[in-house]
Order: sequence, then C-alpha cells, then structure tokens
Amino acid sequence: MMCDGSLMTTERALSTLLDGTLGYRIDHRDITLTSENGKGLTATAKP
Repeated sequence: MMCDGSLMTTERALSTLLDGTLGYRIDHRDITLTSENGKGLTATAKP
C-alpha cells in the first residue's frame, strides 16, 4: 500500500524493520521490536 508523505516514510521503515528476524521485549504496556541490525521501535497500549 502506498501512503502520502511522512506516512510513506514510516511504512518503508516498518517494512525494513519487519523483514527479517526480530527480537522483542514486553514491559507493562510497552512492546519493543528490535531488528538484527539493532534498529527498533516501541509501541504503548492505551489503558
């Protein structure tokens, strides 16, 4: 799917991150995904 502007940048970053082996860490409401090259992201669930 193609997005506009900054959404496309985010989509490409996520596609790169999710292409391969990921590590993860869960801490309370946060999940952190980390790719093999050390780059990652953290998401927080709303209460």
